[in-house]
Amino acid sequence: MVTETLTTSHSSQAPITLSLMRRLLIVLLSGLLLSACGYGNALPPTATMSPFGNGKDTKVGDLLIQDITVVTNLDTTFSGLSLSVINNTLDEDTLIGAVIGDVELEFLSDEAVVSTLLVKPRSTLRLGHASSLKALGQPELTIGSFINIGLVFQKAGIVETRAMVVTNTGMYSDVSLPAPLVTPSIKPEDHGADH
Repeated sequence: MVTETLTTSHSSQAPITLSLMRRLLIVLLSGLLLSACGYGNALPPTATMSPFGNGKDTKVGDLLIQDITVVTNLDTTFSGLSLSVINNTLDEDTLIGAVIGDVELEFLSDEAVVSTLLVKPRSTLRLGHASSLKALGQPELTIGSFINIGLVFQKAGIVETRAMVVTNTGMYSDVSLPAPLVTPSIKPEDHGADH
């Protein structure tokens, strides 16, 4: 049960912390929170879409999120999001959390881990596809399936959707992911040699 008071950045109370937003997003996507009705208007606005193909588009607050796709390497050990966040407003926002399934993703900028990603006013933030910005993790995936994803923005709120899982080949080959994990080969012991 959520025991902390949640407020949006539009109120006069303290803003939601990064840690609290991430925990809230994981709870929402894990299905542990059955309905937001009992919390009234205390939760941030949420946008949800149903799956109908890869490259999904959705909107949360004043932000438009386009081409949402989960990209994985061939052995599905590492995965990331490929998407664009378009901010046509005069206010900046911040991407403070992302999950694929129930796995929290790590943000990277030029291969360095960062805690948040800034969405500048009147600009587009690109993740994965043709970008040095990444949101990576190791969720369990099946190529060609749909999986729940969630994004948490400091001002716009939470967006939940389902996105298609594709490999980083073809049009997604420029989505940089860590190399697949390689299992070392085990050499049989030479049982005939005397030691």
